[in-house]
Amino acid sequence: MQKKLIVLAVASMAALPALAQSNVTIYGVADVYFKSTWGDGKRVTGVDAGGENGSRLGFKGTEDLGNGLKAIFDFQFGSLNLDQAQGINSTRYSFVGLQGGFGTVVAGRLQTPGYYSSYYFDPAAAHFFSGYQRLSKGIAANGVGGSINTGWSAPSRQNNSVAYMLPEFGGVKTTVFYGFGEQEQGDRQGFGALGFDYANGPVRASYTYHRIDNVGGTSTDQQEHFVGASYDFGIVKVLGSWQNARVKRTGFATETDKVWNVGATVKVGPAGMLMVGYAKADVDRVASDGKGYTLGYMHSLSKRTHLYGGYGRVTNEAATTRFNWREDFAIADGKAVNTVGFGVSHLF
Repeated sequence: MQKKLIVLAVASMAALPALAQSNVTIYGVADVYFKSTWGDGKRVTGVDAGGENGSRLGFKGTEDLGNGLKAIFDFQFGSLNLDQAQGINSTRYSFVGLQGGFGTVVAGRLQTPGYYSSYYFDPAAAHFFSGYQRLSKGIAANGVGGSINTGWSAPSRQNNSVAYMLPEFGGVKTTVFYGFGEQEQGDRQGFGALGFDYANGPVRASYTYHRIDNVGGTSTDQQEHFVGASYDFGIVKVLGSWQNARVKRTGFATETDKVWNVGATVKVGPAGMLMVGYAKADVDRVASDGKGYTLGYMHSLSKRTHLYGGYGRVTNEAATTRFNWREDFAIADGKAVNTVGFGVSHLF
């Protein structure tokens, strides 16, 4: 009996190297900041989460299948608000797929190509004080242009989706994406996207196309285009983008809304970076445009921990309230809203 146990133990140890080929990494972000937001005679002050990066917890891994083929997966849980009694309640994205010489194929809940492209060319990199992101979110609040931004709108992540990332060619990365609405035949929704990203030395440029048919089963079709570019001079990097969204709704006139932004990041010493930006939303509806202003600073304490702070302002034309800061409070038509704050972010 003792010999049998020894044989079983040796066999189990022999199997360990095979199990060890699967590599799993635990990672995440812990981010909290103090802010004050005011406008139209109202103010909200306090502590919030996700001023630079939404706090999250993730598990990702790979397994080498041989001949250059790998199995990959990633489960990233979000909504980890450090200032409240809230835990893991949803996935930001989650997928499983295969990677090899042919490229990468994944399926699950995915981030759209527009999620990434808008992040690259936002001078505030989607910080809480980003006027550009606030205008993008404001456009989305009215059902237009909402799928091209960095996660401040649900359409930038899609359930029931597949994506194919082609091998890089000439510095260009190409992504083909499709989201299955999985509604019944009469209400079926499809989300197709195509993204190109080019990076070579100081130059970066992207083009993204999104098409959503029968949005939410409401007989609304939406098309979006995004173009962004940046050039890094060393100390100063200039960047900007332009995007539009064309929405056709049954019984309504076609509406085309646009958002564009320009800005720069400036290195301040070995650890600091200044961020400045201006953005404009051109809305088809009369007196419904908006403007966004951004001023921020980030200081790295290490590769994974840094401090940040900034000021943002958005303005509404006379007939709109769509441009606000995370909807902390209601404002009257035509009013401006400001926000200021500072925080700390740690990546692990």
